[in-house]
Amino acid sequence: QKVNPEFRLASEAGLDRMIPYVDVYYRATTGCTISPLRYVFPEWTAVQHVSMPRDFRGINGAVLTGAVICVEPKSYQGTLADPLYHDLARYVREIERIRQELAPFIFLGSFYDNQGAILAAAEGQPGKPLPPDVVFAVHGESDSKRRAIVVVNNSDAVRKYEWKFTHRKVRAAKLYAPFEPVKDVASGDSLEIKGPGLHILIEAA
Repeated sequence: QKVNPEFRLASEAGLDRMIPYVDVYYRATTGCTISPLRYVFPEWTAVQHVSMPRDFRGINGAVLTGAVICVEPKSYQGTLADPLYHDLARYVREIERIRQELAPFIFLGSFYDNQGAILAAAEGQPGKPLPPDVVFAVHGESDSKRRAIVVVNNSDAVRKYEWKFTHRKVRAAKLYAPFEPVKDVASGDSLEIKGPGLHILIEAA
């Protein structure tokens, strides 16, 4: 790094002893979970492997935890040029467009897991817990108090939910969803998320 400050190492590891040497771990994120290292060291992340066609849940899980997306078509034996992977490639491109725009929140910021927000079902009985196939995580800008909620729907059905930030009083947010225009929403609004789907709620400035 003295010669080239941009030089970085990645490794298949899951222990904090490797932190002085590597910046990205391969084996510390699965599905919608990530190593506890993510809580302590916001600058640290891991890799979410995506190898199967139409693995939108894997991509969404990477956004949820702030992980790097590692696309390996046919377990490194194919490419995204394969017609089987065309829709996945299109989805990755859209997700990375959104994530680059929101990087200070959901990739480079702090990770609060499910602390700092409340989500509840809004299907017939508002206030009830979310079904287990809907998960969320809270992220935040490192240099401000503003936060974001990433919501993932791992089911194939449309789900309805109500949301609220709890770290402070937040009246409104910007809602980001793949292939949809950004829209303003108010705290407590009932929102619909497609399945499998991804929402990102950014606290209004």
